[in-house]
Amino acid sequence: MIKGVTLIALITILLPATAFSQSMSREKFNWMLNCQGCHGAKGEAVAIDTPALIGNVARFLTVEGGREYLMSVPGVVNAPINDADKAKMLTWMLNWLDPDHIPADFKPFTEEEVATGRRNPLITKASSRRAELIEKMAK
Repeated sequence: MIKGVTLIALITILLPATAFSQSMSREKFNWMLNCQGCHGAKGEAVAIDTPALIGNVARFLTVEGGREYLMSVPGVVNAPINDADKAKMLTWMLNWLDPDHIPADFKPFTEEEVATGRRNPLITKASSRRAELIEKMAK
């Protein structure tokens, strides 16, 4: 049985967290927990060898293999959220960080394709694959 003091303490802890989580989308919340530590709060990148996403992440959708790359990078593959939430977060992230470069025929990421990306991770090859795709974008 929960005692009065314990109940008050529990409410004091949980109420702000509940209000906080209700004031933002699930996608943004997942971004904050799983992505912004390396990519920065606004996708500007803060970690070594982590690309800035703001203003350029959707460009990967313009080259063959770019969509698959976005679903296979270590941060996406290792994020401890389910594939449906990852798909929604990736779609949200593109719309938030780089809406100007989203192709007209863009379709939101799906749970199934994110699961495929997780099965084919770029754990040690993400930087070299990113460089290849950026080179394709320049052509």
